[in-house]
Amino acid sequence: HTLIHHEGTVYATCDGGIFKSENDGDTWSDISGDLDIHQISAFQQSPFYEGALLAGMQDVGSSYFDGEDWTTVTWGDGYNSYFDSDDPDRMYTTAHFSQVFRTETGIEGFYQYFPNTGEQSPFRTVLRQHPVHDSIFYLANQNVWQSTDATQSWQQISNFGNNFPLQRLEIAPSDPQVIYTSSYTSLYRTLDGGQTWTFVSNGLPVSQAIISTLYVDPQDPMKVYIGFGEFADGQKLYVSA
Repeated sequence: HTLIHHEGTVYATCDGGIFKSENDGDTWSDISGDLDIHQISAFQQSPFYEGALLAGMQDVGSSYFDGEDWTTVTWGDGYNSYFDSDDPDRMYTTAHFSQVFRTETGIEGFYQYFPNTGEQSPFRTVLRQHPVHDSIFYLANQNVWQSTDATQSWQQISNFGNNFPLQRLEIAPSDPQVIYTSSYTSLYRTLDGGQTWTFVSNGLPVSQAIISTLYVDPQDPMKVYIGFGEFADGQKLYVSA
């Protein structure tokens, strides 16, 4: 990240590219050209238009690709994005610290809000859409929160008593009643859609490394893969028995 003033022009470099201003920063022009500088965090394909997708990107928001061109639609650190399978104009994107963006009028109509949970949020927003019912969403803060009205309101469905935010949440594709969520050092599972939760970290090396990835087997809801970060030799990938 650099800011340079040269002969009346200000140049700025950032994760999003190279920009210049000729009026002391009032307006900026993107002069990145065809530099390949975007890092995609997550994307989802459109159920309506072949080749179209929404993608969250590190530091430069979320963008919509229509099969030929990219259009930036929201800002911040972009993460998961979702389409509504019944309405092509309803879409969702996310940004850091549980920012959620929603539109019902296509890519020009996104508006931003923070779900009012009153809890700490992870930097990397953890929002998941129900695999069957598009209007149901789950959000991980210090607890798991559920929306049944397409992100407009939220209800707390766990009571973990954590003093720190959860970092991962995954729904079993073959049985959406089974959900896994984790902080860096604790793993929880529900078998009834969030009515009751069980601590299932036993046997995991959580005192030596941090949980960095969850993946639920697409056919077996009871099989979950847990990846670990940090530099603990031999403590990288575990699978439930």
